[in-house]
Amino acid sequence: MKIDGSVLSSDHYTVSEGSTIVTLKASYLKTLDAGNHVLTVVSSNGEAKTSFTITRKDNGNNPTDPTKPADPTKPADPAGSNTGKTDSPATGDTNLLWLWSLLSACSFLVAYAVILSKKARKAFSVHRF
Repeated sequence: MKIDGSVLSSDHYTVSEGSTIVTLKASYLKTLDAGNHVLTVVSSNGEAKTSFTITRKDNGNNPTDPTKPADPTKPADPAGSNTGKTDSPATGDTNLLWLWSLLSACSFLVAYAVILSKKARKAFSVHRF
C-alpha cells in the first residue's frame, strides 16, 4: 500500500476480504496535509490507484447544515441579487451582428443590380441575323 508514492505501514490501514476494501485509520488521516492524495494498492496483478482529498474543518464559522446559517439575520447572498457581474462563460462569439447584417444587405443589392443589368441588356440588344 502506498500514499503519494511512499510505502504505508500496515498499522495505518485495514483490508477487508471480498472486493478488497481498504480503510485508512483516522489516526493516520490526521497526519496528512490538507489537499489531494493518491492511494496505490499494490498486488501481484499490478497496481490500482485512486485519489482522495483531505479537508480541514473551519473554526466553526461555517455551518455544517446549509439550511441553518450561522447568522440568520444576515443572508449570505439574497436570491435575485445582482452586483453587475455575470458568471456567464465566454462563448467565443464576439462578432458584431450589425456589421454582418450590413454586409449581407450589400451582397443582396449587388446581386439584384447584376440581375437587372442582364435583363436590361437582353431587352435592348439588337438581334442580327
